[in-house]
Amino acid sequence: MATSLALALVVATSAAFAGAVDTMDPEQPWALRAVELRGVGLGRVRDVDGVMTTQPRPWWAPWRTLPAFDPQALAADVDRIRAFYRQRGWYAAEVDADATIDGDGRTVDVVVTVAEGRPVDVEDVVVRVDGPVLPGQDALVGALPLRATDRFDEEAYEAASRTLRSAYRNAGYARATVAKRARVDLDRHLATVTYTIVPGPVCVFGQTQVVGTRAVDPEVVLADVAFRPGEPFREASLSRTRTQLQATNLFQTIGITEDAGAGDVVDVTIALREAPPRDVRLDVGYDTCAATRGLAHRHRRRHHHVVGPRAPRPTPRHRTDRHPAAAHRADGARAGCAAHVRI
Repeated sequence: MATSLALALVVATSAAFAGAVDTMDPEQPWALRAVELRGVGLGRVRDVDGVMTTQPRPWWAPWRTLPAFDPQALAADVDRIRAFYRQRGWYAAEVDADATIDGDGRTVDVVVTVAEGRPVDVEDVVVRVDGPVLPGQDALVGALPLRATDRFDEEAYEAASRTLRSAYRNAGYARATVAKRARVDLDRHLATVTYTIVPGPVCVFGQTQVVGTRAVDPEVVLADVAFRPGEPFREASLSRTRTQLQATNLFQTIGITEDAGAGDVVDVTIALREAPPRDVRLDVGYDTCAATRGLAHRHRRRHHHVVGPRAPRPTPRHRTDRHPAAAHRADGARAGCAAHVRI
C-alpha cells in the first residue's frame, strides 16, 4: 500500500488555453478570480484555507484588482495541505489542484480537491519510566493530550511529551528526559505511541546569575526571582520568575536557562535585554516605620511602577523596603524630595 500522498496539478481545458500548471509561464501576468475547496471536512475548511498563500480577492471588496496568480505558489500550497493532513493523522489523504484559465487568456479559477480517506487512530499509549515513578502516575497518563482511540495528531503527540517532562520537572527532576516513538501501521490505520522517561536525580536550585542589564541593578532583578539557592527545583518557579519580570515592563527580552550539567544542583542564568529608557519621576520620603519610600511615575503609562523590587499595582503608593536594593537609587535624597532617573 502506498505510504505517500498522491499529488496532481492539472490545468483543465478552456476556450483559451490548456496545459499543466508546471508548464505555465510564471512571468505571465495571471490574475486569480476564485479558489474553491472540495472534499474538506466542515471543521477543517478554515484551517486548510489558512495554510494556502493562493488567495482570491475578498468577496466584500469587488472594487479591488484581482490578485496575481502564481502557479509555483499553488504547487507549494498543495505540499502544505498534504503536510496539514499528515500532521493530523490523515496519511492516506490525496490532494489535487486544478486551474482553469478563462477565455481572456489570463484569468484563473482554482479548485483544490481533497480525498481525506481514513485517518490513523491511536491504538495504545505506553509510558515507561526508567527510575522513580511519580505518585499519581496513572492519572497523569490518563490525562495526556494523546490517548488510545484518539486520532493520531502530531501536535498532541508532541504536547504529551512536554506534559510528561513538565510533571517530572515540577516534582524536582530537573534533568528529566522523555524519548518518544510512534509506530504507524498504514494498513490497519493504527498507531502505537511509546514514551520513555528517564527522571535523573532530584535537584535543588543553585546560584542565579543576571546578565545583560545596564541601567537596572541586578539586585532588582533578583528580587523578582521566585526561587532561592537550596530550594527544591520546580519548573513552575522558572515560569513564575519570567512572568514577574515581564510584569515590570523593564525588559524587551527575557531568557532563563539552566546549566547543562547532570548534577543535582541547577544553576540558572537570566539573560535580559532592557527596554528603551523612559523618563521616570521618583518621589522619595519616609513613613512612620522609618523606611525609605519610593514612588515612580512612568510617563505615558497608566500604572505606577516602583524602581526596585516589584510591588502590587492596584495602589498608587508602595513601600520599597522589601530589599536593600529598592532604595539604591534614592541615595542622598532627603525626605519629601524628588529625583529623575532613566530606566
